[in-house]
Amino acid sequence: MDEYLWLVILGGGFAFLASMGIGANDAANAFATSVGAKTLKLWHAIVIAAVFEFSGAFLMGSHVSKTIRKGITSASHFEDEPEKLLLGMFCVLVSVVVWLALATRYELPVSTTHTAIGGIIGMTMVAEGTDAIEWSKVQLVVTSWFASPVMSGACGLVIMFILSALFLRPYKHLNGWFREPFNRSLLFFPVLMGITLGIQTFFIIYKGSPQLKLKDTPLWMASVASLVVGVITAAISASFIPFLKNISI
Repeated sequence: MDEYLWLVILGGGFAFLASMGIGANDAANAFATSVGAKTLKLWHAIVIAAVFEFSGAFLMGSHVSKTIRKGITSASHFEDEPEKLLLGMFCVLVSVVVWLALATRYELPVSTTHTAIGGIIGMTMVAEGTDAIEWSKVQLVVTSWFASPVMSGACGLVIMFILSALFLRPYKHLNGWFREPFNRSLLFFPVLMGITLGIQTFFIIYKGSPQLKLKDTPLWMASVASLVVGVITAAISASFIPFLKNISI
C-alpha cells in the first residue's frame, strides 16, 4: 500500500478544496438572507460561518459521513482489492471538487451530498457491479431528498401563516402598544429564539454527537435539556427587547 501513499496525500489536498467549494456554495444558504437584508455585514457572516459551520460538521457531521462511507456500499466488497476502493474514493473526491467549482462559478444550485453519493454509486457500479450497492439504503436516502422539501415547505407555509396573522398585520381593534406589528413582534422575539435554540439542542443531544459522547442519550434527558436551554435563551433574549426597540426608533 506504500505506493498509494501519494493518493492519501493528494486526497487531503482535494478534501481541503472540497471544503472551500462547500463554503463558497452552501454557506450562502444560511447567510444570504441576513447579508442581503444588511442585518450582518459580509465579514460578520464569514466569521460566524467559519466557527459554526466547522462546529456543526465536527460535532454532527459523522452521521452523514457514516452514511456515505458505509451506507452506499460496503468495504467488504473490496476486501480482495482494497486499493481499488482507495482509488475509487479518490476519484469521487476529485469529482466533488470539480463539480462544486463549476456549480459555484456558474451560480448553479448544487448539493455536495448528492454529488458524493452519486459519485460513489457510479464508482461502485464500474468497479464491482450493481450487486455491491446497498440499494435499500440508497432508496431511503433518495426518498428523503424528495420528502424533505415537501415537509419543509409545508411547515414553512404553516409558520408563515401564523406569523403573518399574529405579527405582520396591523389590528386597529387593539389598543395602544399592541396595535403595531413591530411591537407584537418584539414580544414574540424571545419565544422564537427559545424555540430555535431548544430544537437545535434537542437535535444535538438526542441525535447524538459521537464527539460529545451523546450517542445513547435518553429521550427524556434530551427533552429536559432542550427545554432548559430554550427557557434560558428566551429569558436572555427578553433582556434585549428595550435595546431592539431603541434601535428601531
